[in-house]
Parts: sequence; C-alpha cells; structure tokens
Amino acid sequence: MLGLQLPTDPRWVNLAEKSLEDILTDHAYCEQKAATSCISLIQLFSDKDELVRELAPIVTEEWGHFRMVLHELDKRKLKLGRQRKDEYVGALLNFKKKAVAAKVICSNICSFAPSSKRVVASVFASFPCTLPMMS
Repeated sequence: MLGLQLPTDPRWVNLAEKSLEDILTDHAYCEQKAATSCISLIQLFSDKDELVRELAPIVTEEWGHFRMVLHELDKRKLKLGRQRKDEYVGALLNFKKKAVAAKVICSNICSFAPSSKRVVASVFASFPCTLPMMS
C-alpha cells in the first residue's frame, strides 16, 4: 500500500492502526524538522561551501517527503494535527542555542582582539561538547 522497501515489524502496524492520523502527523513533522534543521545549518555555516552544497539537496528531498505525507493525509481525509512536544528534540535545540551563543561570543572576542584567536580556540576546546543522550 505505501510501497515500503523493507518489511515492517508487525508490532508497529498494530500501533499505527490505532491512529494513522497521529502517525502521519508525527511523520510529517519529522520530515519538516529534517528540512528546517538543514536550512538552519546552512544559515549557521554559510561560509562552509562544501557543507552548504551537501545540505541543499537534503532540504529539497526532506521537504518533498513532507509534501508526500501531506498528500497521504489528504488522500485519507485526515488532518495534519499539532506537533507534539519531544523532550529529546527540546534538549537538542537547547544544545544548539548554546553552541550558537558560544560561536557568537568567540567571534566577538576574536573580532575585538584578533591576537586572542589561539587562546579562545584552546579555551573552547577544553569544554566538553556532548549531545544530550536519548532515554
């Protein structure tokens, strides 16, 4: 029916039958997040040409997936529901905000005192940079 390329665990099918609208809504927002995350990375690291070139087609692909999920919702006369809150995503966004703040601080310090670049780099290198763990 959906043209999946791999067999689906029957336990997942049982869960999906209970609320296909919720499953498709969640899937749509996952695709949207993937596209917008790539866009955010492009904006944040626009000076990294290779990264921008690698991310651009992913934006197109993920947004295409979002549109496909919307089509599946429409076909079934289902509605795109509200995006659910995800604690792990919240932790990742908080981590991203801290990383952006650190980049801005570092950039500001280096622009006012160019000779401090090596010192700033070594200070930031000493901080642990770990992503939040998924529970």
